[in-house]
Amino acid sequence: MQRRTVAVALFPLCCLIACAEGTRERDSGLSGAGGSSGPVGMAGTAGAAGDGSGGDTCPAQGGAQLEVLITGLPEGVEGDVIVGGPIEAWGVHDSRSLGTVVAGPYRVQAERVTAYDPIVRTMYDVQLGESEFCLAEGATHVVTVEYQPVPTSHQLWTNNANGTGEVLSFGAANLGASTSSAEPQVKVTGGAGKDLTFDALGNLWAMGAAVSEPHLMRFSAATLADSGNKLADRRIDLEGIPCEPALRAFAFDLFGSLWVSTCGGRVSRLSPEQLAGSGTVAPDVTISNLGDNGDVALDFSNNLWLTDAGKVLRFNAERLDAGTDQAADLTLQVRDQADTVDLAASNLVFDATGGLWVVDFGANVLARIALDAQSSSGSQTVVADRTIALGVTALLERPAFDESGGLWLALDQNRFGRLSPDQLTVNSDSGSPTIPETLITSPGMGNANRMAFYPAPADLPLYHHFR
Repeated sequence: MQRRTVAVALFPLCCLIACAEGTRERDSGLSGAGGSSGPVGMAGTAGAAGDGSGGDTCPAQGGAQLEVLITGLPEGVEGDVIVGGPIEAWGVHDSRSLGTVVAGPYRVQAERVTAYDPIVRTMYDVQLGESEFCLAEGATHVVTVEYQPVPTSHQLWTNNANGTGEVLSFGAANLGASTSSAEPQVKVTGGAGKDLTFDALGNLWAMGAAVSEPHLMRFSAATLADSGNKLADRRIDLEGIPCEPALRAFAFDLFGSLWVSTCGGRVSRLSPEQLAGSGTVAPDVTISNLGDNGDVALDFSNNLWLTDAGKVLRFNAERLDAGTDQAADLTLQVRDQADTVDLAASNLVFDATGGLWVVDFGANVLARIALDAQSSSGSQTVVADRTIALGVTALLERPAFDESGGLWLALDQNRFGRLSPDQLTVNSDSGSPTIPETLITSPGMGNANRMAFYPAPADLPLYHHFR
């Protein structure tokens, strides 16, 4: 359903822009964190254009004609554009004429939008023909707004060490039903290793596959539209790691810092500034004196969660601006739902209701820690509210939730699959394991590893989620 154009009369442009930006920041959780790329071409305040005077160079007087042309979006997907003039502003979602308006200084702001899909949405980036202009009395002006799909969106991405590509993607259109002959949409080589994730703009971050590669590598979204050997545009090494293989897992927080779990009992933080270029960097925060740290994840409160020697640890957000070698705020020994056996946590993922899912790689088990069981402190034992066992041949790594609440995870060689939302509510054990509702076999893929979608669903605490 198309929305109607909204005209806001007698409302200063500077106030309009500030309110619009503030609303979007709240919707996304943090500026730039929730998938919002930030205002396009709208840096700074409205200045003279906002008070309606326009000065002598662009007087606010007389009438003129104004049109908006939005291109690149499929039918049913609306744009997100604000056009503001001396005394009026419009929220525009499709191509149309704004009719007769007051001549004078104008500014334009546009935001990214998405097209819904039950697995993973398509993200559309936006380019403006101009961000400000002077509309002369009696003139007709066309504001052009061009949308283009982000190449990494609308796909499931995974990585491996023994297949036909180090990083593979599978188009969402081919993930709706089981198949024994799925072909990757994109196959990438270029040194990417055992982990992958996305930043808020859809660029792919990976770990170096071998000691000859840098610790961290960024592949811009624009280079991942097709298969081939790709060149990382950022190559970063962490200073002071005393052992090899150095890296184990990583995750962005909602502020765009990257938390990296390494050998030597450390989890380190790299700031957005340290990630802005290539080179060797000294982490700005380090959590040390860990035992056998593995996976990392962050919740919506920016608390840091990690696996360590089979247990789940939480470091509270207020401690994360300074390094520490002291104990975690919470250490959890997770037991299965029947309270019969301890589980060894190896990987972590949050669901849309705040539940924390724990993977036990050795037992081929998924277990969920309910939200209310995550708030205690000290050393605790917690009984999972759900436990789901997979077949003995499965090699479970970090899974990923899709738009509909299904969970995608690696299985055995050349195969991965999806547990439906209904399957995630039913406990199972090794005697009668759960068979994923969707099974995808891709000959030659090798062993899938981590799973990732861009954009991530809006209700997940991931840097690349989108409102």
